[in-house]
Amino acid sequence: MKILCIVVIYNISIRESLTLHTLKNNNVFDVVIADNSDIDIDNESLCYKGNLIYESMGGNIGLSKAYNMIIDKYKNDYDIFTIFDDDTVVDERYFKELIDKADKHSKINIFAPFVYDEVGLLSPCIINGIKAIRIDDYNLITEEKVSIINSGISIRSNLLNNYMFDEKLFMDYVDHSFIKDSINNDKNKIYFLNVKLQQTFSGSSSVGLKQGMERYRRFKKDLLTFSKKYNMSKMETRILLARRMLKQLFLTAIYYIKSVKVAIKNLITFLFV
Repeated sequence: MKILCIVVIYNISIRESLTLHTLKNNNVFDVVIADNSDIDIDNESLCYKGNLIYESMGGNIGLSKAYNMIIDKYKNDYDIFTIFDDDTVVDERYFKELIDKADKHSKINIFAPFVYDEVGLLSPCIINGIKAIRIDDYNLITEEKVSIINSGISIRSNLLNNYMFDEKLFMDYVDHSFIKDSINNDKNKIYFLNVKLQQTFSGSSSVGLKQGMERYRRFKKDLLTFSKKYNMSKMETRILLARRMLKQLFLTAIYYIKSVKVAIKNLITFLFV
């Protein structure tokens, strides 16, 4: 069983990736870096030294296109594709569990771990309309409303002959759309591996105004695309956009408060120390 791990990175060195610090390459799987960066960080030479496959995306083309480019190029060479964000702590038992369950359940095409962030269980979750809802009890999940995030998902290549990631979505809802399509249309089931991964959720980090507004614009475009694709409520979509804007403004305010505190601290140090 040949496994290819896809790690998409954006404007960071692979040395900064939590995933690659914990994802130790061996004879069980290969790792390909899909580099979405729009600045030169010399990741290609670092990949060569680290025995990683390097693929430049030629700039930031978004998650869905990056996934599809890698899958399309390598789908005849691998049995399973595993996707990780660049900031996921990967349990070393993941691949042992994946190979064991993939061998035992040949008709299952999608495998996923339990993913936690600083708040709690992040994936699996329930997708209710356009809202991804966290759960405390795994038994609350139904096949009709189950969803997962991309990081940690493993997909058999034969499924990817029929379903690719929706390239109209840049970053948000890429995972939920893929799960909705593959499960609703072909009744594919997800097997949840008895493995826990730890995820750093970048959407909760504070950023400056320019970066924050760009993040919001991309979210808005993806949300409207997802909402239209699945005929979601326009009112619910507007409410979610308003909430997201407020959240982004709050995070931006925190960013500037922190910046002012750092500036004052540095000024005091300069004047009195």
